[in-house]
Amino acid sequence: MVFRNTVPSHISTLSLKQALELSNIYLENAYRTTDNDKTVRLWDVDTEVCQHILTGHDCEITCVTYSPCGTRITAGSEDGAVRLWDVETGICLHALTCHANIVTGIVYSSNGNQITTWSRDKTVRLWDVSAGASRLVSIGDNSGVLDVKCSSKSDLIAIASHDRTIGLWDVETGSCSSTLRGHSRPVSSVAFSPQEIRSHLAVSTTLYDSGM
Repeated sequence: MVFRNTVPSHISTLSLKQALELSNIYLENAYRTTDNDKTVRLWDVDTEVCQHILTGHDCEITCVTYSPCGTRITAGSEDGAVRLWDVETGICLHALTCHANIVTGIVYSSNGNQITTWSRDKTVRLWDVSAGASRLVSIGDNSGVLDVKCSSKSDLIAIASHDRTIGLWDVETGSCSSTLRGHSRPVSSVAFSPQEIRSHLAVSTTLYDSGM
């Protein structure tokens, strides 16, 4: 597929991959330079037509993701704000502000009922999607959180930290159930196994059994 002049030249490969996996809808995080227009754009891959321009952020957008069912888009920005939009209508469903610094990542739970956000303010927050309310889940070390993933059962989140640990947090209680240690360097990435497989957590080059 070749995009013509109707699609901006600064399309990223990662965004296109996400789009192709989600019913031919292309999501583009518009201009991440000084002329950033602080919007998220939805593109139809087949027609190359922009379906919606999602507005509301006051600062540059730093991260964006779809809900598992593909009906919502969530984006975080430099001012710590998080917004959720309806994909079909382009209407903003929630405007969430609880972070005191740049939002560096967003991840949905497998069931789509919660989102977890993390920030350079060294906090991780768990949000109820329907209510738009959040609670503090974790305070990171002085260097902050590097990655967060939700388990396939949506009952745990794994928080990878620069302090070389991985915290496993219970979604229902908001408490840390265990801390995995043993890495000699900061943990940059974590991944839970699929639900069909015995529950494991892959951390860099080490495989930890989460005991579930």
